[in-house]
Amino acid sequence: MSISSLRNVKHANQIHPTAIIDESAVLGEGNYIGPFCIIGKDVVIGNGNRLEAHCSIGTPPEHKDFWHGTFKSVEVGDNCIIREYATVNSGTIRNTIIGNNVSLLHASYVAHDCIVGDNVTLSGNAAMGGHCTIFEGANIGLNVSIHQYSFVGHYSMIGMGTVITKKSLIEPTKTYVGNPARFLKENQHAIKKNNLNIKDIERFNREFQAALSAAKN
Repeated sequence: MSISSLRNVKHANQIHPTAIIDESAVLGEGNYIGPFCIIGKDVVIGNGNRLEAHCSIGTPPEHKDFWHGTFKSVEVGDNCIIREYATVNSGTIRNTIIGNNVSLLHASYVAHDCIVGDNVTLSGNAAMGGHCTIFEGANIGLNVSIHQYSFVGHYSMIGMGTVITKKSLIEPTKTYVGNPARFLKENQHAIKKNNLNIKDIERFNREFQAALSAAKN
């Protein structure tokens, strides 16, 4: 079906006729919502996002205590690319958060209560358990598995097929590979590409350690 067949609703968004959008959802402007997408209750989506076919945003948490009860929702920022069959579940105790300029590629999975920072890439079939935090700029490779309650540091690179266990420590600006994840090298590609300096890296490390400390309390 061509773009001309899309219907324009809610602030000139392009929404395919087969998409299902809960009446409580709030959309910004300039979004494309593709065929057979599902946007659930109380979902908030910002501006300029593109959701390809069969995305599910704001479906119930995959947590047995919330299958039939009340739960939170999802917030999506601006200029995100969400590809076919990607899934973002609603939160249980807080909204699941997707930042700005995030790429969720084919069949990637963001579980309940996760926070995905700005400029993160989650490659095809990558999956994270509940309550994970992925800091800004992290690049998660194909088929990566991330244990619930994990923290993935700023501008880190996670090689394809890597398994991040609950004992893995994924620090900012570093590259990790393997099962379980192990440190490989500094992520010089991200450092150079994003013009990161020592003060940036020091700030990332402080934020990362603060998050770890808060999680232990």
